[in-house]
Amino acid sequence: MGKIAAQIGLQAQFQVTRLMKLKEFRATVRQKLLQLLGDRILDKAKTYADPDRLQDLDRQIETALDEQISTLIQQAEAEASVAKNHPLTSLFSRRLCHHLDIRRIAS
Repeated sequence: MGKIAAQIGLQAQFQVTRLMKLKEFRATVRQKLLQLLGDRILDKAKTYADPDRLQDLDRQIETALDEQISTLIQQAEAEASVAKNHPLTSLFSRRLCHHLDIRRIAS
């Protein structure tokens, strides 16, 4: 966040966090991931599972994904709360940086 602040002319890391509405952003990403991955997995499960069992599988899939995605988001939140100039190592942060790099290069 410190690097982002310097690149866009802000004084501090917290200003970037506020500008990006980071909590809201993570919550939105979490919801989108749950929906996207849940739909994809359930679609694959339709090929292998009995239709009567799909509703139960849907709940199990949602629970498992919720646990995994919550862990991913919590790691990113913990990482963001440490001192600046600390390398971003969480999967969420690395994928976000990768996505942003690709968009910057494509522009």
